[in-house]
Amino acid sequence: MVDEVKPQIPGMLPGTPGTDALGNVTPGAMATAQQTGADALAGPASDEQLPLAPVSGGATLGQILSAKNSPHLQKFSDSISSALKADPSAVAKPGGISKLLVGAGLEAVGASLGDVAAVGTVPPGGGALTGATRTLAARTQRIQQQKKQQFEMQQEADKNKALIAESNVRMIHEQKLVHQMDEAQIAESIDVGTRAAQKLKTGASPAPVIAEGLTSEELKKYLVSNKIDPTKETAYPTGRKVVGQNPDGTPLYETTYTALGLPQDVTLKTADPNDKKLIDDMNKYAPPQGGGKWGTGDEQKFSGAQYNWIIQQVAEGKAQTLARDKTMVEQGMEQEKVNELKDFNMGPDWTNALSNAPGHDPVAARNAILASPSLAAKYKNLDEDISAHYPGFSKMLEDYQKKIDAGMEQIVNDKKDLAKAHGEDAATLAEYFQGKMDDPTTPAPLRVQYARMKDTANKQVTASLKYSEDKKAREVDAENKANEGDLSGVTDMVLNYQYDPDKLFSRFKDLKSKREFLDNIHKIDPTWSDSTYKARYKTAQDFAPEGKGGIAKQSLNAFGGHIGDANSLISSLQNTRSPVLNTPLNKVKESVLGQPQFIAYRTAIAAAADEYINFLLNQKAKHASDDDLAAKLQSTDTSPAAAQAMMRQMANTIAIRARAMNKSYRDQMGGKDIPNFMDPDTNKVLRDFGIDPKSITAEGESGLIKEPGQQAGPEIPPGATTRYKDAKGNIVGYALNGKYVSLTGQQ
Repeated sequence: MVDEVKPQIPGMLPGTPGTDALGNVTPGAMATAQQTGADALAGPASDEQLPLAPVSGGATLGQILSAKNSPHLQKFSDSISSALKADPSAVAKPGGISKLLVGAGLEAVGASLGDVAAVGTVPPGGGALTGATRTLAARTQRIQQQKKQQFEMQQEADKNKALIAESNVRMIHEQKLVHQMDEAQIAESIDVGTRAAQKLKTGASPAPVIAEGLTSEELKKYLVSNKIDPTKETAYPTGRKVVGQNPDGTPLYETTYTALGLPQDVTLKTADPNDKKLIDDMNKYAPPQGGGKWGTGDEQKFSGAQYNWIIQQVAEGKAQTLARDKTMVEQGMEQEKVNELKDFNMGPDWTNALSNAPGHDPVAARNAILASPSLAAKYKNLDEDISAHYPGFSKMLEDYQKKIDAGMEQIVNDKKDLAKAHGEDAATLAEYFQGKMDDPTTPAPLRVQYARMKDTANKQVTASLKYSEDKKAREVDAENKANEGDLSGVTDMVLNYQYDPDKLFSRFKDLKSKREFLDNIHKIDPTWSDSTYKARYKTAQDFAPEGKGGIAKQSLNAFGGHIGDANSLISSLQNTRSPVLNTPLNKVKESVLGQPQFIAYRTAIAAAADEYINFLLNQKAKHASDDDLAAKLQSTDTSPAAAQAMMRQMANTIAIRARAMNKSYRDQMGGKDIPNFMDPDTNKVLRDFGIDPKSITAEGESGLIKEPGQQAGPEIPPGATTRYKDAKGNIVGYALNGKYVSLTGQQ
């Protein structure tokens, strides 16, 4: 007995007559209902519009002649004319007209023996035209059948190309995973590839070998130069060769590949030991999708593309199992118990995630899948699936969470240092953050945080250097001009409170030049005085990056960035109507809290709370209630919705203090606002929380001071249809997509 099973490409519908490879209806399937009689010949019909089956009944000569523009009618007419020219007396002979019409009809449709045979017996009384019409319909059916066969062959060819291309992509991920392991595991991968390739090379229809012994770099060049078509040909790992030396002097090996085409068919015989081993591997790692087993009869037939596709699944399952076994040994499981674990195959997404995880860490692979919304939706029971193959996986998750928690504490402390750093200190921190990013023991979500902190540190280095360089360049330029009698440079620096007052008058050679300079200054600013200048110079220096005011600016903008980060997650929870929005963090599953976006949220609110306190301390405006608010924001008893309300309150407090800070600066500096006070991102965050950034620098009432019990305006996303207020007029919730969303954590 021969088994012939044709698996479909995952996610694709089986190709059927009238549909393409994706299941879309084709023009042939859209044809109208079968026509009868004269309709089969009438009108400017193309072959595609003609019926697939012989028509029933006949047609009169008048009906046939009424079919305008018909190519069959034209040929029918031409055939009669030719016959009459050849034998003008034919019509005078008994039955001559009927014979002439039948002969012309058969010639007109080009009836082959197959067409005539398909006509069958003409029913009594059907007449000559019935036979001719049936012959024409039979020819039409034959043409349509040929086209259908051609379509199906093309459809099968397209499916094979898709299978081969998919297999090659999956092979790249599988090989990346394998090469994270030791020589013993790599040897097992090569064994699978060697046996699979050998079968192709020695089968009834041997596969064409393109090249053997190719390194991965050489294989890449073959692909780039089109020597290998990844939709028709493939490659298997079949060997190892020495390509150099390791630092310790041991040989450096690299896997080599055999590139080859694929035969039309592959047959595995269950009586052949080598074939039987391949069948066993297939049943272990890639059993039939509909259930059952491969090779239940004497032979198992596949197309070449199907064989290659299933072998790649075998290689994936083998790689996943080897990676799991290595991880379990590293976790302390005895080798004997590891050997008792079942082989498995969780599919290509797991192979891809595992191959990109440092040290094929299953927790990191799991986090990568959960970080993708589409994959997270696809694998709703991912932790259970992994636990089925990784004993003690829940303990691995617990240890990972402890590492995350410890790392988050460190990040918050590092952010405190970053908030105060400038120049060389910021450069030192940037180097430290890079080290954290390069450390393989740093969890991936924390590496993302360190990458952002490194960027911030580098920006602070650049800002400090630019400030120092610009100041030095202005001083040098002013002195050079002054030495030539041009005091415009010194004047500009003085008007911007950038020239050291202790050095200002000592640079003038005599009283006359000093008076000329002061006269020029007073023409521009009549209120200028020596005492005022010294006070304003001190204030300007205070708002340099390293000054108290500069640090306050930085702290304010850092606070804005942190609450912006935290609020972005809250907004996504609102948009997706997630139940986590109104759930205290201590009631949220660890599997959720361990996801990168939640780690970013938790570190953001911790850092925001810290910057909130830092800014108020800087302004000598911190109260016990502020400490309580900062602590509550970070509490695991607080839901994201409640945290958002707290951050809104904090943002309003910060804005009030920032306004007071700017007013003090303006009063001292003659009506000028703090230069470059707030970053664009900080302005956006304030607007998100219902605070107009212009209110911080506006004259008169700002609207920031609310009536007793009244809060700052909350963030209401676009599309909200209704706003709900409490007795004091505070907005406490809104309706979005027909569902109530709380802004206070209360339902």
